[in-house]
Amino acid sequence: MPSASIGSCLGVASQPPTPRITDARAAEKPITGPSYALEDRKTKGITTYKASAWYKELIKHDLEGRYPSLVEGIIHGFHLGIQTIDQTYTPQNHTSINFYHNAYVENIDKEFQAGRYFGPYSRKEVEALIGPFQSSPLSLCPKPDKPDKFRAVHDFSYPHNSTTLPLLINSNIDAADYPCTWGTFEAICLVIAQLPPGSQASVRDVATAYRTIPAHQTQWPGLVIQLKGEDSYAINTHNNFGLTSAGGVYGLLADAGADIFRANGIGPLSKWVDDHIFFRIRHTNLDSYNMDREKWKQEIKEHGGKVHMGSWIWFRGKAMPNGKHEELDEDCSAILRNFPTTIEHPPTIAIMIGERWRAWRLVPGWKGERKDIGWAEVIGFEFLVKHIMQTTMAGAHVKVYGDNIGVVEGWWTGRSRNRQVNLIFRRIHGLLQQHNGTIYT
Repeated sequence: MPSASIGSCLGVASQPPTPRITDARAAEKPITGPSYALEDRKTKGITTYKASAWYKELIKHDLEGRYPSLVEGIIHGFHLGIQTIDQTYTPQNHTSINFYHNAYVENIDKEFQAGRYFGPYSRKEVEALIGPFQSSPLSLCPKPDKPDKFRAVHDFSYPHNSTTLPLLINSNIDAADYPCTWGTFEAICLVIAQLPPGSQASVRDVATAYRTIPAHQTQWPGLVIQLKGEDSYAINTHNNFGLTSAGGVYGLLADAGADIFRANGIGPLSKWVDDHIFFRIRHTNLDSYNMDREKWKQEIKEHGGKVHMGSWIWFRGKAMPNGKHEELDEDCSAILRNFPTTIEHPPTIAIMIGERWRAWRLVPGWKGERKDIGWAEVIGFEFLVKHIMQTTMAGAHVKVYGDNIGVVEGWWTGRSRNRQVNLIFRRIHGLLQQHNGTIYT
């Protein structure tokens, strides 16, 4: 019957073999072939973010002063804190890429297909394109909550405990230079505790969040990937998990996005890296909730306002009975709006057999001559019966299920109060007689 309603990393602790080091003076003259694509990438970074749309929203809500480098970063790439590299250094990857070979191949192919990797190149070709570079050991870590899924981690803190050149990529990056808000347990609990009755919440995740952030061309030499095979490398042009600055650089954009949502009256909302939680207040409670937000805004101003602690930005509210101050991840200055939730969707009928399904949208004007939703449901029933008769042997007895009581019980009794539905029942009976089949609902 139609459904007519519409972990731990393997091998990380092992010591990589002795790396190869090439002095900057060994780099050859630039090659011409692949350089065209890299030159084009310097001004046309690949990202899902539309710079013009972000600029428009920042200007509209007077947020450009809070995020002065955001639009430039979307266009030309973000600075990640990677310093100039004077000599090429290429330590071996971790053994996990061999143990999880298929996952490695899938990850590398995905990056090339997405346009975030350039190559493969030899060491000399990379040096000719971007100068001396440094790769960092790559490992694959199984995601504990997602079977057969892996996180690619680059050890930008290798070589560990090194006091001589080359220094690890992360050695010159201070997370405090890339602060952002974090929806901590305390902050989220406070939001939930202050919600009026009947409020709702929805969680959304940004896919491959760090990899949506293009890196400025000056950062590419510190992001090079050593591939499998002899003398094979890829130039990575995007933010990478493992960098000390990675979360903060993405957090800058995520904070701007959250502030744009709030400025448009959407909220309250919080985020933890790429995970966002949106709360919805019932419209009957919205005015009083906005009055509370005005009170919280004043309390934040009175108790120190915005606080920058390392890589963490938060807003200090009033003191609680235990002596600690309320921890908020916004200044509560935005006035939330009521948005109508009634959305007109075109009526659709659908059938499902096993894991296969098909749906049809009803075109405008389908109603008339007593053709109502019951008629549409029984049309889906007819489509389903036709498919069953075409795919089963003659004389088959099949039980089907549906969510329209009028159609289901009408088939039991052999009639409906709707003439249009009875006409379709008649067609279905004729079809069953041709195939000597029986349908139960």
